[in-house]
Amino acid sequence: MEPPKLYHYVKASGLVQPELLDEFLQKFESGVLLPAEIIVTQLVDRKHLQHPAHLSYGIRRLTETVEDDKPLDSSDASLDGETANHDRNLTMLDRRFAEELVRSGLLNDWQTQQLLNGRTKFTLGDYWIFDAIGYGGYGHVFLGYDERGYVALKVLPLARATPELTKRFLHEIEIQKNFVHPNLVRYFGSGRDGNVHYMVHEFIDGGDLRELFMKEGILPIEIVAPILGQIARGIHYLHENSIIHRDIKPANVLLSSEGKAKLTDMGLAVPFERNFKDPMVRIFEESNLLERQIDSASKATERVAGTVDYIAPDQIRNPSEPTPGWDIYSLGCTLYQMLTGSLPYPNGDVKQKFRDRINFDPKDPRIFNQAIPFDLVDLLRGMLAREPYERITTAKEVADRLEVWAPPDGLLAYLEFT
Repeated sequence: MEPPKLYHYVKASGLVQPELLDEFLQKFESGVLLPAEIIVTQLVDRKHLQHPAHLSYGIRRLTETVEDDKPLDSSDASLDGETANHDRNLTMLDRRFAEELVRSGLLNDWQTQQLLNGRTKFTLGDYWIFDAIGYGGYGHVFLGYDERGYVALKVLPLARATPELTKRFLHEIEIQKNFVHPNLVRYFGSGRDGNVHYMVHEFIDGGDLRELFMKEGILPIEIVAPILGQIARGIHYLHENSIIHRDIKPANVLLSSEGKAKLTDMGLAVPFERNFKDPMVRIFEESNLLERQIDSASKATERVAGTVDYIAPDQIRNPSEPTPGWDIYSLGCTLYQMLTGSLPYPNGDVKQKFRDRINFDPKDPRIFNQAIPFDLVDLLRGMLAREPYERITTAKEVADRLEVWAPPDGLLAYLEFT
């Protein structure tokens, strides 16, 4: 009997040891399939590179969402960014073979989808690629592995490598390679493989804060405080090194199974001048510019880097003069959302949201959650002050004040329980 065509694709990919694949094929053809737990045990015992990362150590699939919180489909995320080339010669037998490979634990859904689409390359540089685990501004983020362990690889395929994105990609590399902090995702290196530029980061195995919020809704203070307190310390480290992140939001807060919170995505980070002009003078000088800028939502989003729902009013007023207050305000928006279940300015289009945050204070958070202590409300007001001269001036102050509500090992205990 001729083996399924997909068998040859799997063999060419190198994802499964040849003898193990042949053993599986024999069981498949005879109708006596190998139990999943036996296959997984064999893989681990043989210490093959096809370690079943998708089945062990509690590694969860990460999902990125677009602005309306609809999940993005990463099943066809390719390393090269090219459109799938579906093999029309594959039959139902091939598809059943793929299903049994997944059921038995030899491959995962993403790997079989790639193979069904005629792709057999599962490496970038020295890394084996196991899965698509997220989506970013450049393209997909992949779970990789080498002899040192698991990593996350952010890729920029040639198909998407516009001059602007390439510049931003290289800029992020330059920023990340210079800074190391316990609450920043660690950068390991970068390279190019064929048509793909990639950078390598540590793999954080607990998902992101937005994922946790979407699952749990309003989060307990004893969970939010240690998470954002840690992130505030990472932000303070960046500010001490004259760097503004410019994109603080729940999706960029990663959580590890060890209870650590780490800030990621430095693609919009920029240096800042410590001796910037007095905020009141700058606001007066830019009043006319502000009206012109927010008059068109499309123009506003082009000029202002960041995510609309987390941008500071002074970031809208003058996007060319970054200050630490921008990140503190964005962190305040994140804290407000986690504690209330609502964004500070949830209504309207981009233009309306910009106008609201410039002209109005957000609603009292206790309207949404009466369990929020008054001291924490006061902290939120200080972080979300519309005028920069009224805002809390350092992320360290935010971290120190959040420690009051951060019990020892509270985050770790919560993550283990959930």
